[in-house]
Amino acid sequence: MSVYREMDAGMDGPQQVPVPTGQQGPARQQAPTRQQDPPEQQGPAGRRWTAWLVRLLFTIQALMAIAQPIFIGQYLDGNFDQLSAHSLNGSVLPAVDMLCIVGALCHWLVGRGRFWPVLATVLLVPVEGIQIGAGFAHSLALHIPLGTSIVATLLFMAAWSWTPRVHWTRARRPRLAAGGAEPNPGSPQPQRFPGRSA
Repeated sequence: MSVYREMDAGMDGPQQVPVPTGQQGPARQQAPTRQQDPPEQQGPAGRRWTAWLVRLLFTIQALMAIAQPIFIGQYLDGNFDQLSAHSLNGSVLPAVDMLCIVGALCHWLVGRGRFWPVLATVLLVPVEGIQIGAGFAHSLALHIPLGTSIVATLLFMAAWSWTPRVHWTRARRPRLAAGGAEPNPGSPQPQRFPGRSA
């Protein structure tokens, strides 16, 4: 069974041309297909050294934070020299946190890791400054709970750095298979008919 379609033929009037049954209707131009990368790669990232850098720095920072209550506990037991160790270790923590910021930035920019470790390490700098000031002012009502929160946060970050999640990478933006801008799905596409100029 054949289908006929009318076409303009100048002065001779309309002509009918047989069209195969499987190609009924006007031919439509296909939009370029979108090629997307996986939204998340849950395997090892290409640049593994940034993950190991984050692990090393976060672990050192967590160990220094754990040492703080140990030092002050020994001081309360009668070893008064541990107060100086507690003060020195707490004063060095912000410097280590600066190194953690650099490591988190490398993992975010170079290793395409998560952004939240960068934000967390940046926010820790003023918090640790407040903690040091409260300690020298002997404001234990602020120094003790704030120090506990800092230790818990650093332990969580160090534990996260040793999980497979540290290797998860951010999703890349989708690319177009053909050049040019992405077509709008809601806009009508141009239609072309055989034998008729656009």
